[in-house]
Amino acid sequence: MTPTLNPDTEFEQLYEIVLRAQKDAAGDQPVDLSDLAGRTDRLCTHISSLPSEESRPLAGRLKKLVGDLDDLAEQLARLSAAVQHEPAKGQLGSAGPRG
Repeated sequence: MTPTLNPDTEFEQLYEIVLRAQKDAAGDQPVDLSDLAGRTDRLCTHISSLPSEESRPLAGRLKKLVGDLDDLAEQLARLSAAVQHEPAKGQLGSAGPRG
């Protein structure tokens, strides 16, 4: 028998993953999103299997999660663009080393 998924717990864990990723990205640390897709898929599958009177109250939380994920995607895109425009570590520019 498959254990029943608790939407409250899943939402909280997803919020924590996103918040941790935002903090890590802001601190120039590696971002771990390995659990994000699986957890999101399980939650959405569960919500879509609920009767509408049970799923409707979850719509606001789902919308918040989507907004948080959009914010994270924008943050990661900005960081990626910034990294692409930085010289590689160890490069000193056209003048070369001074000595």
